[in-house]
Amino acid sequence: MTFDEMTAAVSAKLVATFERRDRDLSSERNKKNSHAVKAGASGSSRALLMIVDLFKSEISDRAGIVSEQLRETSRAVGLQPIPDLEAQLRGYVETTMDAQHASLRANMVGNPPFKGTTLQNQSMIAQTTSQFDEVSKTARDGVLADMALLASEIQSAASNKVGRGDMHVNINAPVGILQTGDFASASQSITVTPDAAAEVVRALEVLEIAVSALTETAINRDELKAIIGECKAELAKDAPNKTRLSALLYGVAGTVQTTAALKPAYETFRTALSAIGIPLP
Repeated sequence: MTFDEMTAAVSAKLVATFERRDRDLSSERNKKNSHAVKAGASGSSRALLMIVDLFKSEISDRAGIVSEQLRETSRAVGLQPIPDLEAQLRGYVETTMDAQHASLRANMVGNPPFKGTTLQNQSMIAQTTSQFDEVSKTARDGVLADMALLASEIQSAASNKVGRGDMHVNINAPVGILQTGDFASASQSITVTPDAAAEVVRALEVLEIAVSALTETAINRDELKAIIGECKAELAKDAPNKTRLSALLYGVAGTVQTTAALKPAYETFRTALSAIGIPLP
């Protein structure tokens, strides 16, 4: 099967999956809007945040689905190395995720809480919409990182030049994050025990405090806080979505790792992530 045939098969699966999720999303969105109307708070900040959180979760979940479908289908058809495989996977992911971002964003901003006209509402709308965009970008970057690793795995397996446990791959994760692997993606190899999850949450809180204490920084504190919140929410689940979680955690790492003043907090974060199988430089 050619690459184009493989991605056509993936696209067919994604269309069916996303159509079903669109229906579920519409139902959940309507419930939240109805609840806000009954409470007399359809234009409130709380109603706005509930809708935005719903769509942030959805775009992250869809990123995980894209990654999983590409991996599963490539294994099923025995995809072979081709010139520029990573670039072709990247192009497919960017096109697919950009389309999902645009569709979900348009759906999100069409909800009643986004119709507020006061300056306070407009400011809140701009802020939360930006948070959605950032979460979407982080999710897409996570899929791109996984596809870079997949392309390397396919090439290595075909050439039979790299033994198990000896692969070291520099992939296009945020800000040059290095991943190593045993022919497995970071999202598939992480193990989140309750103790490890608690350690990661504590490390995230240390990072959040450290960033808040900075007097001057190029880091967008609100966006970082939103991503950290998404990480905590995923870690609190009985069965976290590993693809989504790894993408979010890499997003946090990529945001803070080059800031010298955050080095102690970053080291704590790096140690915590190593406990669940996510290596950071």
